[in-house]
Amino acid sequence: MVDQVTFPEVILSIAVFLAAGALLSPLAERVNIPSSVVLVVLGLFVGAFLRETRLLDLGIADLGGDTFDDIVQFVFLPTLVFAAAREISTRLFMRNLVPILALAIPATGLSMVLVGFGIHQLVGLPLASAMVFGALISSTDPVAVVEAFKRLGVDERLATIVSGESLLNDGIAIVAYTIMVLVAAGDSISVAAGGGEFVVVFLGGLAIGLILGLAASVVLARLDDLASTTFTVAVAYGSFATSELLGYSGVVATLTVGLLIGATTSTTSSPRVRRWLEGLWGSLEFGMTGVLFLLMGLVLDPDLIAEHWGAILLALLTATVARALVVALVVPLATTVPGVPAVGRRGQVVLVWGGLRGAIALALALAIPSDVPGEERIVAMTFGVVLATILVNATTIGALIARFGLNRPSRNDRLVGAITAAQAAHDTKQQLVEMEIETPEVGAKLDRVVDGFARLEPDDDEIVRCVRGYALAVERSVYQRRLDTGMMTGPDGPRLIHEVERDLDRIWLGSDEPVPGRAVRAVEWLEEQVARAQPRVRDEVAARYLALHSRRIATSVAAHEVAALVEALDLRSPSAEAVVGDLEDEAAVALDDIAALDERHPERARQVWEAGRTMRSGVLAREAIEELVRRHVVSRRAADLAESGIEDAFGLEAEALGNLFDERER
Repeated sequence: MVDQVTFPEVILSIAVFLAAGALLSPLAERVNIPSSVVLVVLGLFVGAFLRETRLLDLGIADLGGDTFDDIVQFVFLPTLVFAAAREISTRLFMRNLVPILALAIPATGLSMVLVGFGIHQLVGLPLASAMVFGALISSTDPVAVVEAFKRLGVDERLATIVSGESLLNDGIAIVAYTIMVLVAAGDSISVAAGGGEFVVVFLGGLAIGLILGLAASVVLARLDDLASTTFTVAVAYGSFATSELLGYSGVVATLTVGLLIGATTSTTSSPRVRRWLEGLWGSLEFGMTGVLFLLMGLVLDPDLIAEHWGAILLALLTATVARALVVALVVPLATTVPGVPAVGRRGQVVLVWGGLRGAIALALALAIPSDVPGEERIVAMTFGVVLATILVNATTIGALIARFGLNRPSRNDRLVGAITAAQAAHDTKQQLVEMEIETPEVGAKLDRVVDGFARLEPDDDEIVRCVRGYALAVERSVYQRRLDTGMMTGPDGPRLIHEVERDLDRIWLGSDEPVPGRAVRAVEWLEEQVARAQPRVRDEVAARYLALHSRRIATSVAAHEVAALVEALDLRSPSAEAVVGDLEDEAAVALDDIAALDERHPERARQVWEAGRTMRSGVLAREAIEELVRRHVVSRRAADLAESGIEDAFGLEAEALGNLFDERER
């Protein structure tokens, strides 16, 4: 037995945990079990072994009290909340904000009350202590559920609601728990005072998140790849710590920052920066999730669970019934808001069964002061409920989803998938013919894929929806590329992309919903303000010219690709052919507007044209160099030198472009 834990031993234990998480995840995927379940079970056995033998004491198997709470809240939570928030589609999050808020705030509060009264009656805990348990057990941890969603291809809307609820109700549960612990310890706090405290803590975290998120988004757009990754880590932890130090919710602050950065990086950061951020935060989320679930297994005490198994069964039953009641009550009410689609009974069942409990509940239980009556039973019940939901709910949620058919693609998804496969098969066949390597067998298989869209027997409205959606997706890709290559600057790029995304929403959602639509517009406005703060074209004439030129190119390219699609699939739909005509008309209108600008501002139009031609030439040269790197023809060092040469060559135009672009752009 080691009397004192040494720093190398702690480092070794962390390294072992990281390795275990990396090695066991592929194994769990192969046997179709969530990796979180495997890691918790491993930690459970290792913790029991260390407690029994005392062969090695790394100071982890006996974690308890405020130690585990501080580790979870200040080491793991900032990373996991930021990574999850950055990964969520901000547009989807805002469109489903009503059900997310309903589940995260009133449903969490109602669940706390129901569980508290139930435990008070069934287990015999004092009401205040029972409310402490109700608060901490209302925090959900859907890591295993979201993992199953991704594996099975569940509708993104349901996955967004589950993830969004969990991210928000962590902060809600922590605030409610803090208030109820004070009450259980003997302090006198009125319901009004407690409610007011909650509102202040929540809104304070939101305000700090908005301020830091907007400032960080502006700064992030000006950083290179290495600096940007380091900066986002600092922002994730800094926003959490700042909010907590000021007495507000760190979870809400970090969530807000993550959503804002996730929304703005696509239009303000370079593709290289976005790739680095994806790699960093994907790795951090994977590693920390694995270590956290192992730690949870180590902290769980089988002896304590066995001693209080009766109370645990009652607590599990109470928590499950309370979850079912609040979901059945709150979700239908939330979907009565105009424009919020119904979740459906099957979706509600998945929301109930997917309400796993995890690290937050454990951390809060272990941090309960000893002067709270029934502290040991609260810890035991928390251990039991967490372990049961991970071992039972997490391992069966996939079967439940499959049984309900929630993993089946919608009609729209099948149509889009078929038209995409058909276009790809048609292009592949043409390439094989040009390369003179096509065989009759391969050609027949590709023809069958091309015919896949027709076999779905779409009506004319569905054909038009698919063709128009395809055209808009092409337009969006053109705008994104021009943003990425510097051919558009300032808020015009995000504005044009937002216009396309609104049209896509109207096509696939059927309408522009009033309440979710306003929430989306608010985020779009913030994104455009961040873009406005970046280096951009100085005057409105030049900005207008570049925006019109981008629209002309986007609609022209979309018209060409849609015409090819209609021909390849032999759609024979006048309405589909009309989409091509509409796109050509839009391109013509943009060209007329450009000509009008040329007439009013001939000198400025010439400057813009020369600047655009110069920039485009530089972009093409850099892309050619990157292609050589991708094919391993040249080294990264050689590519950097080559790009410096390109910049020097085009630097001769700097003085001529100085009166057009902001100095920072150059």
